[in-house]
Amino acid sequence: MKKILITGACGFVGFHLSKKLCEIGYNVVGIDNFIGTNKQLMKSRLNILKKYKNFVFIKIDLSKNFDKKIKSKYYAIVHLAAKPGVRESQKNSKIYFENNIVSFYNIIQFAKKNSSVFLYASSSSIYGDNQKKNVGSIESYTKIKSLSFYAFTKEINEKFANFYSDKSFKCFGLRFFSVYGSYGRPDMAYFKFPFNALKGKKIILNNSGNDYRDFTHVSDVVIGIEKLIVSAKKIKKSGVFNFGSNRPVRVKKIIELIKLKTHLKLKLINKKKNNLDPQITNADIRSAKKFFGYNPIVKFEQGYKDFLEWFLYYYKAK
Repeated sequence: MKKILITGACGFVGFHLSKKLCEIGYNVVGIDNFIGTNKQLMKSRLNILKKYKNFVFIKIDLSKNFDKKIKSKYYAIVHLAAKPGVRESQKNSKIYFENNIVSFYNIIQFAKKNSSVFLYASSSSIYGDNQKKNVGSIESYTKIKSLSFYAFTKEINEKFANFYSDKSFKCFGLRFFSVYGSYGRPDMAYFKFPFNALKGKKIILNNSGNDYRDFTHVSDVVIGIEKLIVSAKKIKKSGVFNFGSNRPVRVKKIIELIKLKTHLKLKLINKKKNNLDPQITNADIRSAKKFFGYNPIVKFEQGYKDFLEWFLYYYKAK
C-alpha cells in the first residue's frame, strides 16, 4: 500500500483526509503539534483515527528539527498544518511566522528529499477583495491581494513551492474556500454561531451578514485531494488549484438555517463591514475539474443541516 504523510492530521481537513485515505487503503502517517485552540476536538479526531490499523500518529513540531522521527520515502506528502485565523494573525504575527512560514520551509525541504509529490494548504484569503460574484477567482490571473498577515503567510508558501518545484518534484497548492463540516473549526462563522447560541453568547454579524462566502463541504474537499494525489504525477506543471464550490452563499443564510433546524436562541449584533473581510469569495474551479476531475456536489443547505445534526449530537444539545 502507498504511504502518505499528512501534517496537521488532527486538524479539521487533515482529520477528514486521513480518515478517507485510511478507508480506501493507504498507509497514513499523521503528524501534529497539538497547538490548536480546541484540544477537545483535536483529541476526538485523533481517537477516531487511532482505530485504523493503517494510521500512525507522531507528535511533532515542524518549526524545529524533526527529520529523524518521520524519515521515510512517501508516495505523497500533504502539508495541512498551519496556524489559522485572519484576525488573530494581526495580533500575533510572530506565532504565525513560526507555524506558517518556518514550518513550511522545513517541510518542503524534507519533502523534496523524501517524495516526488507535495500538496499544501493555501487559502482563498490571498485573493483579498479581488473577487466577483458571477465570475469567480481564477488561479492564473486573479490578482493576489493579501489583507491579513495570515493571507501573507500563504502567499509566501506559494512562492516557496514555486521556487522549489521542478520536473521530479511536483508541488500543488490547495486554495481552500470556507471549508465546513463535522469536527470543524470553532473559529469560523458556521461553527461559532451555533456554539455562541448554545453558550448564551452574542453572535456578531459583520456587514450584517450580507457578505458572500463560497462554503465548501469537507467531503468534497477530501475527495478532490485524493483525486489530485492520484493524478499529480501526470500533471506536467506544478501550480495552484481552487478548492471551492463555485456557489457563494450569504453568511446570514447560516442564521436562517440555525433558526429552522434547531431550537437554539440567537442574540444577534449587526456590525459594519471591516477591512479584513472581503465582501465575496467565489472559486473558479475549472482548472481543478480539467486536471483531476474535482467535482463538488454537496449543496450548502444540506451540508449545513448535516453539520448542525453533528453539532447538536457532539455537544449533547437539544
